Amino acid sequence: MQLLNIIKGGSLIQDIAEEMGSSFHQQGMPKHITTHSVKITKDTLLYNILQKDTIDVNTSHHQAVKALGKGVTLSAEAPDKIIEAIEIPDYKFCLGVQWHPEYLETNADKQLFKAFIQSMK
Repeated sequence: MQLLNIIKGGSLIQDIAEEMGSSFHQQGMPKHITTHSVKITKDTLLYNILQKDTIDVNTSHHQAVKALGKGVTLSAEAPDKIIEAIEIPDYKFCLGVQWHPEYLETNADKQLFKAFIQSMK
């Protein structure tokens, strides 16, 4: 997600705890447990896939998107306003998430992988 934003000219918060005073974005082990919620932006690819206003996610990052790059859409954010998902609508399927769905077994995370696979057909 962070690389997508940089490629489109955006910037990063280099250390969330230092710059924002928020430290709950590094949960440690185990990674298969959710630790905070994210609010999903309506009328986004992420919302269209999940059909939910919020989901619970895991978290393991100390950097985050600061300023969105050109053509980048905010798809979800944490309660402390840290951006947790972005997308680039100019592409068929370009969605980046800050959490790690590969460690989770929630229906929402399974839906993300299914939507990605379906987009390849």
